[in-house]
Amino acid sequence: MRKSRLIAAALLLIAALPAVLSIAGCSLYSDFRDATRDRSLWWGAGGGKYQMRILLAPVQNRSAFSQQDYLSMFERTLAASLADECDRAQLIAPGDTRFPEGLSQIPQIEPGLTDNQAIAEIGRRSGANAIAFGTIYDISGKSERRGILWFRKAKSFVQFNVGISAFDMETGAKVLDKTVADEVEIDEFDLETLQKEGKITNSDLEEALNDAAEDLAESVCDALEALPWKGFLLSGGNPVQIAAGENVGIKTGDQFDVYAPGKEMDGIDRQRFFLPGKVVARISVVSVEQDRATAAVISSNGALAPGYTIRPAQ
Repeated sequence: MRKSRLIAAALLLIAALPAVLSIAGCSLYSDFRDATRDRSLWWGAGGGKYQMRILLAPVQNRSAFSQQDYLSMFERTLAASLADECDRAQLIAPGDTRFPEGLSQIPQIEPGLTDNQAIAEIGRRSGANAIAFGTIYDISGKSERRGILWFRKAKSFVQFNVGISAFDMETGAKVLDKTVADEVEIDEFDLETLQKEGKITNSDLEEALNDAAEDLAESVCDALEALPWKGFLLSGGNPVQIAAGENVGIKTGDQFDVYAPGKEMDGIDRQRFFLPGKVVARISVVSVEQDRATAAVISSNGALAPGYTIRPAQ
């Protein structure tokens, strides 16, 4: 009798399953469709024939730890890993002559809150597709009792939490926000020195921070791999100036569609974003320099302005 009831319940569930999946599927499909309706406007198969450009802002230190050699090491490893991992992109890091002065001090709405529209404006003028921000949130020491049952004993550790975020220059939207946390066992003397003087010398910590920087860099490259190449106008009128040139592969005769900024949206913490806009013009490159290009307007539905986005003509 019990087996019969179980079999009947199973058959009933199997019979109802298509209807349940149909209802859930419609809902999931609807949500997915709405969320990705305009995805083709700003996501695609990478940069195509043009090379992407990434700006790496100076690493921000939000921890109480101030030992400069570790901070500098983390920034150097992050920059080197980005240059190595993002093989289809140009990296411009602090110290590069092309690094924009306005990014030396990261624009903020308030302490700890990045002004995404201000950095997007800097990025557009620099011909960047994205800006990446590395952050050290915490490097500190701790002591804990660890082990199994009566084998537990006090151990000392240095722990860290580091992260990276990346912003798209057209929309001002954050396309990546990732953190990595880890810890390294140290001896009691190192812990005491770290807590009293804020200093430590430990090769395992160096290796762990380098591994974290490499992991974060790989995530940035994976996130930006899906972004299509975009350029930006430096001027309006006719002809127009483009904030990119031979350095990314632009050649005389190349044609681009020009997109005006779309609807502005308010985000949390007073941040503002732009949806990808519509095509308002087509331009053709008439001359190219190393990091600039001049293009004539072939057709237009309105006046063009600095900051408008360009993409390869469809």
